[in-house]
Amino acid sequence: MKYYIGLILFLFVGVVQSAQVSGLVTSYRTFPEAQSVATARNHVVFDLDKSLSSACDSVYLPPESTTSISLVLAAKMAKLPIKLTFTEEGSPWHARTCTAVEVSLQ
Repeated sequence: MKYYIGLILFLFVGVVQSAQVSGLVTSYRTFPEAQSVATARNHVVFDLDKSLSSACDSVYLPPESTTSISLVLAAKMAKLPIKLTFTEEGSPWHARTCTAVEVSLQ
């Protein structure tokens, strides 16, 4: 039984595919505690100068991703390109704001 549960979990996780894109950060938004949409509070949303995918307009980072948030902000300020890995899984507050999986300097 444990084997089947593990297999089902593995297959489900394998369905969520990621994509990569490189580019400059063009906008950087944070949602403070006063944000009316509770699920968006403390999250960071950013855009690149390159098209992400047909399903994504922007990507987001949760508040726990402090290192990635700092890297995105630094890249924006220094006008340095980043490499972004993301999934087309939408955020809890907007389906076209996708999930950032990995951020690195180009």
